[in-house]
Amino acid sequence: MKEATDVVNNSSKVALAITGGISVYKVAEVVRLLKKSQIEVQIVATESALNFVGKATWSALSGNSVISSIWDESENVSHVNIAKTAQLVVIAPATADTLSDLAQSKANSAVSALVLTTRAPIMVFPAMHTQMWDHPGTKANIEILKKRGMQIIGPASGPLTSGDEGIGRLVEPIEIANLIIDFFRSEDKPNILITSGGTREYIDPVRYLTNSSSGKQGLALAQQAVARGCKTTVVSTEDHHGNWDLVKVTSAHEMYKMVMEQAPKNDIIIMAAAVSDWTVREPRLGKIKKGDFKFNLELEATEDILGSLGESRKPNQVLVGFAAETANTQQELVEMAKEKLERKKIDLICANNVSDGKIFNSDETHVYLIDHQTATDLGEGSKLATAGKIIDKSFEIWRLKQ
Repeated sequence: MKEATDVVNNSSKVALAITGGISVYKVAEVVRLLKKSQIEVQIVATESALNFVGKATWSALSGNSVISSIWDESENVSHVNIAKTAQLVVIAPATADTLSDLAQSKANSAVSALVLTTRAPIMVFPAMHTQMWDHPGTKANIEILKKRGMQIIGPASGPLTSGDEGIGRLVEPIEIANLIIDFFRSEDKPNILITSGGTREYIDPVRYLTNSSSGKQGLALAQQAVARGCKTTVVSTEDHHGNWDLVKVTSAHEMYKMVMEQAPKNDIIIMAAAVSDWTVREPRLGKIKKGDFKFNLELEATEDILGSLGESRKPNQVLVGFAAETANTQQELVEMAKEKLERKKIDLICANNVSDGKIFNSDETHVYLIDHQTATDLGEGSKLATAGKIIDKSFEIWRLKQ
């Protein structure tokens, strides 16, 4: 991934909170990239973080003294002043212990006191061993922080300490830096509408038709959009809370109504949801009994949300679709996606080969990004990283339309 190079406001200031995980050494590169982009960096560290990388390193990289205790520069109440002046607070890496403290609103360290005091947006980049990340307590803490408006980004999958491999890696430094730089870019930011999840079409009060979509790609897109400072609306079948407006829906018809209502307010619309093509014509009012198997399930087509958007779009609006196809070759996948791109009258399409159940409910993906001139293989990677590339391309198209 290339470095972000756009000029940011010279008064941009980020409070970078580092906590005690092995991946803390990677954050030194984040500081270098931010300073290169003329962003002022104030380091706030836990004592355990300094066991991995010391104060002298952080001070030299950032050009500022390091705050590691609420007693540091107590005459100036430093953690309060930093909280007031920072335009963005970033926690990287955020350990399981830190997430627990933040969820419980503790103020037992300079980092947790900073978070309690600030009113700035907060980006959190978790990093820990897979078992810690998967623990129900960690999951509960994450949900609490999301509901408070914190932006949780990552973790990524890959090699971990002790020779293990799995989810828990800190998002790569260049990705973290680019998200922060994008946040501070001085250009106008588009409003973005994203759909997410798989719709449910009820047969009776307890049974429904659906698909394998987890909504993870839509969630990653929302994270990347918000991280770039965009006002973001998410229409989703999933309870994906974050620093965006969440509109919860269930069926394809509900999603159609909400998307068409929200569309005129947005500059970029990304249809990442897996919307059912059919719904039940007459759902049963009562539960169908097990022995009552002699009936026909009559289906009818659902509204074509993407097609409707293509017909009613504003001239400067950007429409992005997804094509989940079962294809035998890359060429076949690209051709099917191109046909859908033209038929739906949209600007960009993200094609996945979902043969053998691939991609769905995974943290990894493989996307071909196709517009009216080119087809780009983004390669295999995390849904978060891929979402960033999709957002960047959408921005590029949007700027050309202005």
